Parts: sequence; C-alpha cells; structure tokens
Amino acid sequence: METETLIIGSGVAGSLLARELLRKGYGPVLMLEAGPAFEMRRQRSWLDYVMTKQAPYSHLHDLEADFSSSGVAPWYLPGGRLFGRGGSTIHWGGWTPRAQPEDFLFQTNTGEGHDWPYDYDALEPFYCQAEAYLQVAGDSDAAPARSQPYPLPPAPYPASLGPVIEAIGRLGYSSQVLPIARNTRAIAGQAKCQTIGTCDYCPIGARFTGDQPLDALADNPDFTLMLDAPVQRLLMSSKTEVTGVEYLDNTTGELHTVDAARVFLCAGALEIPKLLMVSTNADWPDGIGNDADLVGRHVVASPFLYVRGQADQNPDRLQAELNFPTLCSRHWDTPTQQLDSNKLFVTANPDTPAVDVAALMNQGRSAADIDAAIAGPMAFELWGALQEKSLFENRVTLGDGTTRFGLPQTKLDIPRQGYTDEVKNGYLDLMSGILTEAGIAVELAIGFPQRGDHAMCTTRMSTSDTDGVVGPDLRVHGVDNLYIASNAVMPYSMAANPTLTLVAVILKALADLPER
Repeated sequence: METETLIIGSGVAGSLLARELLRKGYGPVLMLEAGPAFEMRRQRSWLDYVMTKQAPYSHLHDLEADFSSSGVAPWYLPGGRLFGRGGSTIHWGGWTPRAQPEDFLFQTNTGEGHDWPYDYDALEPFYCQAEAYLQVAGDSDAAPARSQPYPLPPAPYPASLGPVIEAIGRLGYSSQVLPIARNTRAIAGQAKCQTIGTCDYCPIGARFTGDQPLDALADNPDFTLMLDAPVQRLLMSSKTEVTGVEYLDNTTGELHTVDAARVFLCAGALEIPKLLMVSTNADWPDGIGNDADLVGRHVVASPFLYVRGQADQNPDRLQAELNFPTLCSRHWDTPTQQLDSNKLFVTANPDTPAVDVAALMNQGRSAADIDAAIAGPMAFELWGALQEKSLFENRVTLGDGTTRFGLPQTKLDIPRQGYTDEVKNGYLDLMSGILTEAGIAVELAIGFPQRGDHAMCTTRMSTSDTDGVVGPDLRVHGVDNLYIASNAVMPYSMAANPTLTLVAVILKALADLPER
C-alpha cells in the first residue's frame, strides 16, 4: 500500500493535519488509528448514557494491566486517555486557555529547564486561528493579551458559583471566565449548547470533538481512515529517510506495510516516544531521533489538586446548572509563581452543589421532602492544575508486553517530582481558604496521581538536536520526512491545559509549508 502522506493517530492533531495537508495539496492522506469507531451524537446512545452514566466509549481507556509506574509520584493512567476514532478530545472538557507569555521563556526567566524556540507574540496569531478552529467561547478582555476577539461569547456564570466568586474577590484574588470549546451560539451549521448537563456525551455536537473534522473529510476521495490499525514500527531506508510503517490489522491479526513520502506522528506524548524507541535500526540503535537520549525524557502532566467542602444549608437553593466549568483563576499562573515555585490554574467543579431531583422523584418523595433536600447541606469543590517542572530523569519507556489495542505497554519512571510537597500543600491550603471564606467547611484536600491526559514534553521542540527531538517545523532532527504533532513537542510544561496551544503550534508549523 502507498500514500503520499501518512498520519498516525486520529485525534485533534491528526484530524487538523489531514484537513490542512489536503488543502495544501499533500494528498492522498492515509490515517491509521489503533482504536475502533463508536457512535457520536446518536440519540439512543445519549439516552443510554443518561440512564447508566456510561458513555459508548468508556471501554476504550487504559487498563491497569497496560502500564507500570514507579518512583516518588506514580502515575495512574485509566480514565485519562482514549483510544479510538477522534482520540481523547472525544471525552475532554474543552478547556482552552492560552499559555502565558512567560511559559515560553522558562529557562531565560529561571535559569532552569528549556525555552521555546519562539515566544508568545510569535504564536499569538495562530492562537487566534486555533480558537476559531476549535470554536472557543471566552472573554476577550481577559489575560493574556490577544489581537482578535474570541469567535464566541463567554458562557455565563451560573448562580451556584456566586459564593465562590465573592470569596475569591474578598480575598483579593482575581478570576475570569474559563475559555471553552463550546458553542455559546449556533455556528458553522452546529447547534448552540443546550446546557443539559450531559457533556461527556453531547447529543448535538455543541462541543468540539476530534471526530467532527473526520466526518467532514469522510467524502474526500483523497482521505482514508483505517481503524483498529496500531503501528508496530517505523521503516527507514537510511538514517535521514522514513519510507513508511508496519502496522497490525487488529481485526485479522495480519501485519501490513504502508509506504509514504512523509509521516506524521500524532498518537500522544506517551505512545509516540514508545514508537520511536521500538523502531531501532543500525542508524538509530537507541530509537529514531534519540541520539541525544531525549526521546521519552522530561515526561510531565498536570498534577491535579482537589478540595471539597460542605455548607450546612443552602437557603438560596443553589444547584449546578452546567456540566462544564465557567469560572477559573489564573491568579497564581504568573511570572511571580514561575520564579518562586510552580504555577497553579484553578477552576470550580461545575457539578456542585447538586441534588438529584429526578432520583428523588422516582423514589416517590414529596415536594416538601425534595425542597428540604435542595435547601439542606450543599457541597462545593475546587480543582487545581499544578504546573510540574519537566525533569530529564522522569521518562516513559517500553513496557514488557502489549495492550489489547496491539500497542506496547507503558512504563513510567518518576524518580523525582517536579514540585515539592510543600508547594502542593501550600496550594491546597490556599484553595481550602477560598471555600472557608465562602462559608463552606473543608472536608477533603488532596492531590491525585497523574493520569496522562495532559502528558507533555517527551519529544520536545528545540532549535538544536542536542536539546530536543523536533525542530520548530515539527520535523524530527536528522530525519527529512518524519514529523511529530503532539503535546510531546511542548518544550516545557505549563499550568494551563495544552490542547489549544498544540493546535496553534501545528498551525504555525504549517504556515510555512508551501501549497502544491
């Protein structure tokens, strides 16, 4: 089998690349995806989800048997990533904050870590394009500075957030609307979000998901998507040229080869380094692109902080109105925190406070009982995403076996945390203080193991092959026709969610690609 362009992975990066490369004349494009398809925006599946809380893709996450993790801060992958048509944005929350300007200059500002090969101002026009592509709703006056308004107006704060917003203000902290990839009005033929609270499986497609661009490409004769087709290794004719891949057809158990003029790896920050490592040859004895021992290094995600509390009563009968957050605080996502310790990105759980009125009605409870339950104790939760420093010794490598998708198992070695327990506990105390100020007694304040859904930095971008794995054009150093488009190329970590930044990085890299 032959193709002009081969893309490995069907998530947000792969589907964007397919669209743009076809537009620029680099077809035909063949896309290989290790996972299967599942029905999106199907009314019957949505009703099943409403009743069971099980989305039709819930079986496609990592299993405990698929990975091992050792060190001071072990990871726990189940629930984070998704293997299937459209990738992990099928179940993402749609949070799309930009990185802050100082995130691009970590080494310059702190003397540690690694700088990006360009700064915020160079990426800013492509952030605007990325927000248009993902159909982001946000407050155009909020930081960081921008040259164009958001394509969609911000989602409103629900009344249930009032006590927390007021507490944040009284404490002298700043807050803003969380940018999010949801249609706050109808756009591009897609419906406005109906705020029915079932965002894990939206029945109308009012949130961007990675399968939507694939649907748009379905009738293009120059685009082919092959599912259940995990790539086993990259094939090379010399140290500088990839000729294609060997992949497994999971439906038959047969191995096949694809020849391609260029190959793009879009399978995520954990799978891509494993593929490079397994593709050893005489020219690349330690894996493709790994002469400097940087493939799989610096693995990092977003440590998740969680604070929960409860008030004795809810006299205003506040209830969660949305299934996605609208409030965030970047008060600790600043140059000061970058210099002092680690940055923090804070949001409020949109599902609190909540009483399951439908369940009470099904139990035959009276109107008075239901009202008493609503006016009774109410819970609130705050979430925090902690920036973790990207460290050389923390790495992902090949596990001993294969997963049910035919991919190598994942081995994570984390001998050193990129943050101290003192920093983590300090932020947990700070978040607890917000709930306390809001009149909510804190019951739990903990940090969760990393799940891998924000994994970054494992094939980081650099201007030199001694400092990273890919260049600013996303081409692997030393290989003429192999590219990586993934959170893996982030040069350094950040507190903000990385998906919007990834889309902007891809659009910037493609801007210099000539049309044919």
